[in-house]
Amino acid sequence: MLALIGLAMIVWALPRLARRFGISPVSALWLGAANPLVLFHLVVGVHNEALAIAFMLVGFELALQRMPKVDRTVRSAVATWRAALVRRRRHGDHSGGGGEGAGGPCPRVLGVMIARRLGGRWRHLFATAAALAAVFLVVMVATALGSGLGFGWVTTLNTASSIKSWMAPMTSLGFGAGGLGILLGLGNHIDAAITVSRVVGAVLAH
Repeated sequence: MLALIGLAMIVWALPRLARRFGISPVSALWLGAANPLVLFHLVVGVHNEALAIAFMLVGFELALQRMPKVDRTVRSAVATWRAALVRRRRHGDHSGGGGEGAGGPCPRVLGVMIARRLGGRWRHLFATAAALAAVFLVVMVATALGSGLGFGWVTTLNTASSIKSWMAPMTSLGFGAGGLGILLGLGNHIDAAITVSRVVGAVLAH
């Protein structure tokens, strides 16, 4: 049911965003909502990214609507921070070794969009960042207490980084470097090699 609600939110936001950026709403719906990847991965797979993507798109649409500046900032910020909180993971490699989920970077992009609409100066960017930070604190506390889950999730933020998968490019590179060291008689330094490769990947990704 939650995945279907997320899909409904995506269907609501996509054509509106497409019109704003000069893209065919019909094409946006087919490519962004009705394609097999979305239906099988998000809906059939009951994936939490359905809600993350949905909140992100709704947040951007609210940010671009013609509403009072403060109201627009708060409504869109709440939606995008909810997207970030649905799936928030720490940096590492994307695809099996950490990385940000769909909602991760969207508050930053939203902040830049709002700052540009306010005038595009540094003071607008800092003011928007402060407003987004304040909304984030309220949303985070309300979500943690309202759901009854508390703040225990904070201790699991680094869980994804503990996964060592060959499918993650930088982790695979670390495995290869560590394995080469073993073949050359330098000892088993696979864990250290993976750590170094992930740091390099994180720097390149950001």
